[in-house]
Amino acid sequence: MVGAPVSPSASPTPSSPATPKADATPSETFLQQAASPEGIPDPIDTPTIDLKEEIVEELGKLVSQIWIEGDRHDMALSIAGWFARTGVKESCTKKIVEIASQLNKGDTKHRLKDVVDTYRNLNIKPIKGKKHIQNIIEEKHPEGPVRASYEKLLRSINAKLPRPKGHRKDQQPVDFKLLHLTKFNSIPARWTVLLEKELTQYTTILDNSRFSKYENFVDDVLEQNSLALTANLKKHEWMTMIHEAIDNGLYEEKAAPVDSRPAGAIEQGLQEFMAESRENPDVGLLKKFAGHDDDTTFFLPHTFKTFLDDQGNKFSPHQISEKLKDMGWQKKPRRFGKKVPQVWIRSIVKGGGGNGNGNGNGHGHPGDGAPLTGGGSSGTTTPETIPAVNPGPEVSTLFPEEGSDA
Repeated sequence: MVGAPVSPSASPTPSSPATPKADATPSETFLQQAASPEGIPDPIDTPTIDLKEEIVEELGKLVSQIWIEGDRHDMALSIAGWFARTGVKESCTKKIVEIASQLNKGDTKHRLKDVVDTYRNLNIKPIKGKKHIQNIIEEKHPEGPVRASYEKLLRSINAKLPRPKGHRKDQQPVDFKLLHLTKFNSIPARWTVLLEKELTQYTTILDNSRFSKYENFVDDVLEQNSLALTANLKKHEWMTMIHEAIDNGLYEEKAAPVDSRPAGAIEQGLQEFMAESRENPDVGLLKKFAGHDDDTTFFLPHTFKTFLDDQGNKFSPHQISEKLKDMGWQKKPRRFGKKVPQVWIRSIVKGGGGNGNGNGNGHGHPGDGAPLTGGGSSGTTTPETIPAVNPGPEVSTLFPEEGSDA
């Protein structure tokens, strides 16, 4: 006897997820969901990784910057799920979420409960994670610098999370092209990089040490252009990309402008430093500013070097000293009350300027009695282009070790 036909709804097809029984236990529910295409993709091992205290503090501050108003419940659940999947212990995640919530003056008690609930539901219920955070960001900020800033924060957080042994982060395709590289032979060397992404060109300027490290390059592109590069290149992959640009004739060197060479940068820096000179200062004020009286102008050596350092010009005391001597400055003791520190000092030439050698034959501001702001060579030098040579220089010669001339 032929049996009655079976209704199509009597058993689920492989392509449709099974509906959990009404009286199913949490474990049975999880197993049924995990077996379906739309269920939980992978079981999660018990999180056992204890993060160092300083990493917890850093992650807490980073997470606080993506603690989006109106979505803090979802953010806490997503952070907890994301961190649990990477193996971070519940106690560490609670400290991180606590820091983030307190920095935002949020409902910390309930956000910590979100963490506890997430860890309790591992392998029982579907949990949120990093992807859900990305969806929130994309919904609130479809494009623009704010979204790029959030994406950078997510990368920074991800970089501090533990990695399983043998882990290789998913390789993202290179989403930009190097169109032209220009190296200026200053110390340190500086680069102008022209790149293209999605048919739009962008220019980024950075020094040698930052260009040689892909992560720093990505950060500078983001900061200067509000453009996020998603490829996660290793150092040798980034060097290969640079080398290919050079081999294809997309590279040139230029003589650095005068103010980017050591002597020119020191002279330019001195002019800016002296512009804030104080009249008859005490030693305390000289720790921040230059000084002058009716006859001389002067400053502490360390104060001027700190000024140059703060501008990003890292010159040795010897380089600074030699340039100042060439400009007619002398290093002498000078009394300030009970203290007699060594200062750089030069006479003020009234009715004339200074030409850098201290003889007053230059072109200054006649009769104003103000301190000299430096002399030296006059005029400007137009950078001279050095034609590119194919094949170009070895990449290793473009990025010397830290501390050497480039």
